Amino acid sequence: MLCLLHIGNAKAGSTALQSSLRSSRSHLQASGVWVSESCSGPDSVNARALAAAFMSADKNDDYTRLHGLAEPSRRNAWRRSVLAGLEREIKAASDAHCECFIITSEHLQTRLSEDLEVSFLAEFLKPHFEEVKVVTYLRRQDQAATSYYGEQIRNGMSPDSILPSPTWARDNMRLLQYEETLSRWANAFGQQAVFPCVYDRNSLTGGDISVDFATKFGLEGLSSTPYLEARKSLSATALLAMRMMNLDAGELSRTSSKIREKRLAFDEYLQKVDSGPAPKASRTDAMAFLAAFESMNTEISSLWTEGRPLFDGDFTDYPELSVNGDIKHAKLLLAEFESEWQKRAES
Repeated sequence: MLCLLHIGNAKAGSTALQSSLRSSRSHLQASGVWVSESCSGPDSVNARALAAAFMSADKNDDYTRLHGLAEPSRRNAWRRSVLAGLEREIKAASDAHCECFIITSEHLQTRLSEDLEVSFLAEFLKPHFEEVKVVTYLRRQDQAATSYYGEQIRNGMSPDSILPSPTWARDNMRLLQYEETLSRWANAFGQQAVFPCVYDRNSLTGGDISVDFATKFGLEGLSSTPYLEARKSLSATALLAMRMMNLDAGELSRTSSKIREKRLAFDEYLQKVDSGPAPKASRTDAMAFLAAFESMNTEISSLWTEGRPLFDGDFTDYPELSVNGDIKHAKLLLAEFESEWQKRAES
């Protein structure tokens, strides 16, 4: 049985693909493809628990804290239970004569950031399958960083600009260090087992990640499912208003549950009342940002795409001047929400 191990990348269509895999699960199984769900939460196929199971014992994140797994002995017992459940599921797929077993989670890429963590995962999976193919979708770094800007603000951070310093990002943003990620997984599973794909609507088959994934790996029964985002994207002005709130809260913005509750309420408020252009760096800044990753992307193309450029060089979506939002309107949005929030607290 083949294992297709989809590891993200973050900000590259993972949730949309997982939505299609979940809704197509019965059709896929009828064609011999099993979509794993034993390491996922309710109504999900995102194997978040598998990523947590192979994280180093000295590392914690939101998932381990939420599930009370900070204490090593408790995490070890939980890990054994998770892996035993996955082994039972693999056996069930084999007994059902499935030829392909799909595991998907972008957290495998973001949380397993050390060579040893990925190696331990490989040691666990390889004996259970005839072949493992590691699949990752890569988004051009300037586009991924732009998306990450909004995500940071909505999680309580206050980035100074849409795109950070190109050299700083190249050296410090692991999310964008694709060569390091690919090498880590290739060292554990073998270079021929790693399949980097490009996440870009002009590059995806049918302009859709689910169609592209199904076409590349011969998955009959996987149909693209319209993905309704849990929350709408925010405009540049709305994000500017939320950044102001984060700055006012200081360190509490990321540590206080009360501030988090307030920020989530502000997020919902902004989705309803504000519309406008999304944040965009200037074309010049976007080109300079991507240029910082040129040697890295060239190395990837030499190893995995037979020298073909990894990404296109189209920057026509970027404006001449950056779109950062209207400060005056952002202040007004924040003031109006603060007034509503105060009234709610007093009632």
